Amino acid sequence: MISIILQSTIDMSGRNLFFVFLLLLGASCQDEPDSAYQTEMFLGRWELSEALRNGEPTQTLGRAFFEFLPENKLLTNLAGVQEEYTYELQGEQLSQKGGRLPLDMKIDSLSDSTLVLSMTIRDTPFKLTLNRARPEAEQEETLQ
Repeated sequence: MISIILQSTIDMSGRNLFFVFLLLLGASCQDEPDSAYQTEMFLGRWELSEALRNGEPTQTLGRAFFEFLPENKLLTNLAGVQEEYTYELQGEQLSQKGGRLPLDMKIDSLSDSTLVLSMTIRDTPFKLTLNRARPEAEQEETLQ
């Protein structure tokens, strides 16, 4: 009799441990972000501070900017005139879609103030360092 009670206690303990394990496993499984970077990190205007073409400084991109808007919209003048694109973010890849210059870019680094992108345009490698633009109200306060 004691062995039956002991056996059923062990069976119940094993089942309980199994269910506790399943509960813990389920609780620890959270949705992983689709991307190493989140779209919210990009929102706002980024202005070119340095451009490298074939590893050498270049001025050909002049006053290039990227402005990331909600709903995966992007304004940029990288092609010479301001155009609106859509963009897709997957891991460290940023894809600019539509318009005259569809482009795949690699995000080399991103902080709250600096974005570094690498890309190839017409078989030429470029590396762009962009700084987050200050909001206009903040710029006006600095001028006063």
